[in-house]
Order: sequence, then C-alpha cells, then structure tokens
Amino acid sequence: MFRRLLFYFCIPLISAVLKPNEGNCPEFCKCGYGRQNRFISTCNGKWPPTTTLNFIPKFPSQTVEVIFIYNQLPNVSRNTFSNLTDLKLINLDLQGNSIRVIRKDAFSKFTYLQNLDLSRNNITEKDAMNCFKSLPKGIQRLRLNHLLWHPFEGLFNGLANSSVKRIELSHSYLTPFEGRWFSGLPQLKSLDISWNKINDSDFNLTGLPNIHDINLDGNRFNVIPDFCQFGLNSIANLHLSDTKLYNINHLRNYSSCLQNLKKLYLSGLPIRILPTNIFSNLKSLTYLTMKQMSTQFKKIHKYAFNSSTLQSLTFWRADGFLFTSQSAQQGMFHPDSLFDYSKNIKELDLSNNKIDLISNKIRLMFKPLKKLKEIMDGINISIIHAEILFTTISFTDFYFIREQ
Repeated sequence: MFRRLLFYFCIPLISAVLKPNEGNCPEFCKCGYGRQNRFISTCNGKWPPTTTLNFIPKFPSQTVEVIFIYNQLPNVSRNTFSNLTDLKLINLDLQGNSIRVIRKDAFSKFTYLQNLDLSRNNITEKDAMNCFKSLPKGIQRLRLNHLLWHPFEGLFNGLANSSVKRIELSHSYLTPFEGRWFSGLPQLKSLDISWNKINDSDFNLTGLPNIHDINLDGNRFNVIPDFCQFGLNSIANLHLSDTKLYNINHLRNYSSCLQNLKKLYLSGLPIRILPTNIFSNLKSLTYLTMKQMSTQFKKIHKYAFNSSTLQSLTFWRADGFLFTSQSAQQGMFHPDSLFDYSKNIKELDLSNNKIDLISNKIRLMFKPLKKLKEIMDGINISIIHAEILFTTISFTDFYFIREQ
C-alpha cells in the first residue's frame, strides 16, 4: 500500500551562481564562485545591456574558468590571450565570437587547460588543425559544434598522444566519416558527431576501439551501424535518436558487440513496430529512452521490453500511444506481457500516452513492476485513478511525478 503520494514539479536548475563584479571583475562581466567551487569569470555579449567586447580583459587572479562568448574576436593569436597567461585556466569557452582566423600558436601559453570550446565560430579546418598543435597534452575535452566543417585529412594530428577524452563535432558536414581521423587519440572515450548528414554508406568507425559514448543523433542512418564490423566492443552510451531508422531489428545482430551498453537513446524514430525480445540480449542495458516516436508507430509486440537489467524506461508516441482495452483487443500491444520480464524497472515515464486505468486489465500490466519507485505522467490521471493504480501494485516508497 502507499503511505505517501508526492507530486514533483520541474524546476530549472542553475549550474553556477555568480556574484557580479566580485574582486577585480571587468566592466560588463561577472565573476564569482560557481560549480565545484571554481572561480568563473564570464563576459557574455548577449547579456543586457548588450555590450560586445573586442578584447579579452584581465580577470581576478583566482579565475580558473573563463567564459568569453558572443563577443568579437575575428583574429585570434597568442597575444589575444595576454591577459590570461598568468591564470591557471582549466576551462576556456570562446563560442560565438565570430573567429575567422586563429593562429597556430594561439594556445601555447595555456599549460593547465583541460576544456576548450570553439563552437559557433567561422574557423577553417586548416586553421583548427594548426592551432591544435599548440594545445597542452593535458587537454581533455574539445567542443567544436556548429562549425560547418567538411572532412579534412589530418585535422586532429596535432592532438596525437594527448589526454583528450571527449570531442564534440555536431552540426557540420563530416561525410564521408572516417574513424581513423582519431586513431592517434588512444584516450578518446566520447565522441559526438550528431547532425552531420552522415548516411549508411559514408560511415566507418574503424580506429575508435576505445569509444564508450557515441552520439549519432540526427544523421541519415536507415539501419543500425554494424559496430562489430568496426571493432567497437566498449560502447556504454549510444545515441541514435532522430535518425531515419525504419526498424531496429539489427540490435539483435550486433548484440554481441553491445554487451557493455548501459544507456540507449532511440527517440523520434519512424519505426512502426517494437519487436519481441528486441532488447533482451543487451545484458548491461539499464536505461532506455524512446520519446516522441513517430505517429507511424503502431504496435508493441509481446515481451518487447523484456530485459532483466532495465531500470529506467521512457516511452511515448508523439500523439500518444493508446494503452486501452480497445487497442489491446486490436493487437496494438499486449498488457499481460508488456512488463512481465522487466521486473527491475524502477523509473517509468509514459508521459503523453493515453492510459485507461479504469480497465482492470490495463492496471494489471503494471503489477510485475515490484521495484517501481517513480512514474512520470503527463496524461492528467486523476488522484482517484492514480490511487486505483497504486492498489494494483504492492510496494511502499513510491513517487508519482506529475509533469506540467
């Protein structure tokens, strides 16, 4: 029985709170302690009153992170950062500064730099290749999104044997894509190449055997890539949302290479059915997200969510899937087997679907979920109907999360 019924509301989280003009903070900027108690200095050209800077000012000596964004730095060289060279900078964010030219020595004075963001600028591939050579070997993360780059041989040669662990390259034109571009980066674990118009025939991941996290969202794949062919056996997080996958049957074919897969993102796909036991061979899968599924989606086969390891499931169709007695009779899904072999689910998000909780048959489909702790609901289930559901499932500490 349920002794507590709690409603949670979505509240925006602020990652860092800065105290404006602390210490010797420059005019039009904000400085202060933020996340992880790091001292952050920020100059945002979009902050009111809108003031666009064309040079990087001097910041307080305790600054370890500089966010200098949406200003004007068309030409960047080592001299551009003359006011930063005495700082022990760990993070440098330069996105949206209209950078057109960046010199090969630009980052030569940043001994401690770990994270660099050059997104949303007009940097050429050649300039980038040259300036990467000036980065310290301790660099760990590069954000290179929205640069509209095309394939460029040797682009990352300057990072060879560095400590870089994550590279983001979303929203460009990196097709055909070759994993060998990164073969000199043995510590690379995470790669985001989402929204690059990559298709099935122009895609080769050979050379990335250590990748744990790969984001392929928004590309033009019609079938799931053959990760076995590319020698990828360590993938833990896989993003395939908003692609053109018309079925996901190949998950079975490549499951032997996905035994370390923990999180799988399959939102916004044009698939029509969810096959039987499609996830059952993914022996480490704990988190599955299938949001905003196409209105073409028609049917959930028996035992489709069969997984002994799955702990978190999100599933909803764009116009709301019908979990009703009538749709069950039509064979759209099978309530008696939907969660029968998914007994370790702790979090269930069925937002925006239509669930007939008046029907005992529909309520009973939740009965196997003995470990369920949270259920996300955006379907305006009344308190009365919620209590009917709760009496069907026997567990104690339960959180009913109402989305607004």
